[in-house]
Amino acid sequence: MNINRRTFLSSSLLLSVYAIKPKRLYAKQNNNSSFVLSKNQFAILNKIQNQLFPKGDDNPSIDEINATEYMQKVLIDELYDKDIRLIIFNGIDKLERQSIAKYHKSISKLKDENMELLLKEAKEEWAEPFLAMVLLFIFEALFSDPIYGSNTNERGWKWINHQQGQPQPNNNNLYKPLAQKK
Repeated sequence: MNINRRTFLSSSLLLSVYAIKPKRLYAKQNNNSSFVLSKNQFAILNKIQNQLFPKGDDNPSIDEINATEYMQKVLIDELYDKDIRLIIFNGIDKLERQSIAKYHKSISKLKDENMELLLKEAKEEWAEPFLAMVLLFIFEALFSDPIYGSNTNERGWKWINHQQGQPQPNNNNLYKPLAQKK
């Protein structure tokens, strides 16, 4: 699938509208305050991200921009909105349960065509806020400063011919999540 810059930016604007209006869909379902992804949840999230933002001829891949690692950092950041983190964390588990119920296998083992059908079905039933959040954080990983561990080698910036502003973050003014400040 080829994604040109204009299509990507216009669709990301539309999808971000959903992401900035999080719903409290999952707040009562999970009391997990650690939000550390298991190895399986990490693989599932990576597969979801790769389906939502596939590698094209020009655009960087999820792995090239470290999008999954970036989302793990967001999930463990205690300063980040807990409701948003719950939507993501519980959405991964709910989608996995849906995959097992429908295909009798984990998302990490699904073929791309089944993965696409699963995401479409989930989006129609319950997953639109979850998928919008995942996309939002893919875009953040794609365009954030590489000092935060994503947008490796400025791949996202190069893809859209972005000239970064000044001053850029450095070790003295770097954002550090609460978990890292302790």
